[in-house]
Amino acid sequence: MPATHIAQIHEYLCNTISDFAPDPAYTRLLLHILTETRESNQAATVLPLLACQAAGGTLHQAVPVASAWRALYLAAHIMDDVEDGDIAAWGGDTITSAELINAATGFFAVTNLILLQNHENIAPDTRHALVQAFNHVTLQMAGGQHRDLKTKTLHNIEAYLQGIGAKSGQFFALALTGGAIVARADAKKTERFGKFGYNLGIIVQLLNDIVGFYTEGHHSDLLARKRTLPLLFAEITASPEQRTRLQQLLSQAGQSKSARRQLRDLVREQGGDTCTLAEITRHQTLALSCLMPGNNAETPLRRYLEDFLQRELSRIYTPI
Repeated sequence: MPATHIAQIHEYLCNTISDFAPDPAYTRLLLHILTETRESNQAATVLPLLACQAAGGTLHQAVPVASAWRALYLAAHIMDDVEDGDIAAWGGDTITSAELINAATGFFAVTNLILLQNHENIAPDTRHALVQAFNHVTLQMAGGQHRDLKTKTLHNIEAYLQGIGAKSGQFFALALTGGAIVARADAKKTERFGKFGYNLGIIVQLLNDIVGFYTEGHHSDLLARKRTLPLLFAEITASPEQRTRLQQLLSQAGQSKSARRQLRDLVREQGGDTCTLAEITRHQTLALSCLMPGNNAETPLRRYLEDFLQRELSRIYTPI
């Protein structure tokens, strides 16, 4: 993927913020967040471009929808971190939760401003379809987050996967369908690409589960005592005595590094890692089944998934 397209997405977002945000200090805040997060999730930002190209369009044609998807990613990511009480990564010492919520509101607005603008090679009916798709997925993600906030304990893996499907799955499905819509792909191809993106999104979250479970520092899920798939599987399969021990360690995990270490060891022994990796493999198979065998135009999507998995697993699996 040419670096020029990544730069174009960043420039497009900067220009939209500068053109429409009326308050200079607020504009500086949004541009600061945009610049500080430029390298994060960069690989995923190109997905609408790849989908558009695979559906018969061009990479350049999808720059606006990729920019809108990036803005929505930032808005949703900020809101999720604020709701989880994890604002350190956004400069927790220099910015408040209220300011971050206000920034997220701005990025939601930027998303729609981009989609509603007149763009070369994007017809009015296509623009309407994009606005509808983006806002529909935003509501689905908000609904998934609402269920997370209301549900304190999950009792089965299927419910957990449905929950992350409603958020990460739908969000990545949007990246692929957005690109296909810009290319004016037919309904069947757009649906196939959406299913590919949905399974990719679940894979992304499951990889995050592994990272969050085994990471120390402010990104640690155990510091927040979050139940993600490795821990959920261990709790479901544990004996009553083991389950009691898991729950005791989890209750201490927010304050005790020793408790976190013991909890990780016990979850590993219970097969939490193995279960999570098995689900990643299953959703990889489901994602690849959505692409047409032998279709050269769709090869970049297949290669993206394979390269992404190889890169991420080699990066995070060593400490496990």
